[in-house]
Amino acid sequence: LCDMRKDIDGKLFLASQAMDEARHIEVFKRYLAERNLLAPIDPNMKAVIDSMLTQTDWRKKAIGMLVIVEGYAMGVFTFMRRATTDPLLRRILELVGQDEGRHVGFGIEAMADAARDCSARQWRGLQNYAFSLFRSIYHGPEQYWRFGEGRMGLTRDAFEKAMLANEVARNFQHDLFHDTLVPSLEKLGLLDGPIAKQYQTLGIQTAEEAL
Repeated sequence: LCDMRKDIDGKLFLASQAMDEARHIEVFKRYLAERNLLAPIDPNMKAVIDSMLTQTDWRKKAIGMLVIVEGYAMGVFTFMRRATTDPLLRRILELVGQDEGRHVGFGIEAMADAARDCSARQWRGLQNYAFSLFRSIYHGPEQYWRFGEGRMGLTRDAFEKAMLANEVARNFQHDLFHDTLVPSLEKLGLLDGPIAKQYQTLGIQTAEEAL
């Protein structure tokens, strides 16, 4: 993404973000390794990132990485920071969250600028791409069941009932998508027009509907 940006300000910010992310990886890796909790990347998130790597339009990469994935990370870190009783993890999440906030802020500003250079058709393409990534993350629990089928000891119906009955899972889903990702997408105009109906199929209520 840094290579694809033509402006020097964008390149400099994204280069600094790469440094931030390297620092995040190192601190989380060390924290987890010391507790024997290291695990492979979440398969659903890997699919989302792999999708972004195939895109040749920097705007789609920016939406995917700086708005969707970074916004997702912010939501996860905020939720974990409230839930954890470990003061070290809480401090790590607080500092990492400050970086992620800058990244999301830059992503929204960059995409707002890009919107002014888009045709209506191009913007619809960006809206559709954002929705495809959002839907993949939103349906994460379904992916987890599919990847874990045969190892959980649960039928799909039992797994879905367990998810619905889990208060922590419900609160996480609401905080992450309604309070974190949706406002960013609305601010950019990525939920405007016909695409809003697609989000409604996921149970996502936009600000316009709320009014």
